[in-house]
Amino acid sequence: MRYKIDGQESRAAGQPLIWTACRSAYQAVGPGLADLAVSPDDGTVFTASGSRDHVEASTTKDFSRAGAYRAGQYPNAVAVGAVGTHVAAGLRDTDIYFYRPGALIPIGG
Repeated sequence: MRYKIDGQESRAAGQPLIWTACRSAYQAVGPGLADLAVSPDDGTVFTASGSRDHVEASTTKDFSRAGAYRAGQYPNAVAVGAVGTHVAAGLRDTDIYFYRPGALIPIGG
């Protein structure tokens, strides 16, 4: 696959990637993107990437970091509640964690 970022061509070795006009998008998400969710107000995107040990939260405006949710190794799923009061993260070992927006530690953790 080939993508253009800031007018320059890049190659991705079979990895699903999110690209925006700036290079910081790839740094925010990392390789191995498994899932993403957008907050109900469309202001935050949450990403689960196998290369991280947490779910990343980034602004939709410029992909700057807006927080992180500690989940453990290889998060592969993320969801946001319909009204934005909870974030859920799933791991490959079938664990699911629930968070209040902005909280680093899961509910009950």
